[in-house]
Amino acid sequence: MPCKIAGQVDKEKLNDQLLKNNILKKSDLKSMSIANTFAIAAAEEAIKDSKWIPNSENDQYRTGTSIAIGMSGI
Repeated sequence: MPCKIAGQVDKEKLNDQLLKNNILKKSDLKSMSIANTFAIAAAEEAIKDSKWIPNSENDQYRTGTSIAIGMSGI
């Protein structure tokens, strides 16, 4: 089946950004698949793009991101 690749994620660059921005720890990156790290990066970006800054502890508890990846990394 023919296909076209629209883009490619450089795993090392993604990991470097996640470490630099304190999104994940190095130990987390070693145990996660590229799909999981990409999902975490996308969730972080979505929260930043929404400009949602929880000001109270209650707001922090009510903030969440749903990440679902079917059978990733198995």
